[in-house]
Amino acid sequence: MEQVVSFIKYLLSSNFINFIFMVVILLWISKKMNLATLINQGITKTEEEINNSVSEREDAGKKFCEIQKEADNLPQKLKQINDEISSNIKMFQETLDKDTDSIVDSIKKNIDKSLMSEEKRVSSELMSKTVIKTVEQAKNKIVQELEKDSDLQSKFVDMSISELERIEL
Repeated sequence: MEQVVSFIKYLLSSNFINFIFMVVILLWISKKMNLATLINQGITKTEEEINNSVSEREDAGKKFCEIQKEADNLPQKLKQINDEISSNIKMFQETLDKDTDSIVDSIKKNIDKSLMSEEKRVSSELMSKTVIKTVEQAKNKIVQELEKDSDLQSKFVDMSISELERIEL
């Protein structure tokens, strides 16, 4: 019996009872809180996250491959875009040149028409002024001649009458 008492003293002085007591409390808490269910849920959630991350990694890998292919084709696309831009610029420049030539031709024609019109106007005005000056000079000359010779006036009147008779009305 002494051995039993010494064993009990040993147990009481050691942490074994505390350990047993803690195990019992943990078992009771785990049953009350459904610790097994919580652990299973945590495991399930972790597995789902792992599966999702694997799926996302595969998707990211696919997207990376697609982007890599697009990046590899980028110089060709840039060359194609550059060629299209060059051809558009060339067409625009040709159209602009044609339109500019057309406008320049139109302006030249308008200038030529304006010059011709102005020439005719100036010529007509000059002719009119010349005729007026000539008539004035002739009138002055006739007046001077008439003042010199009075018989000349009757001669002019006779000539005018004969001319008027010749014209049929």
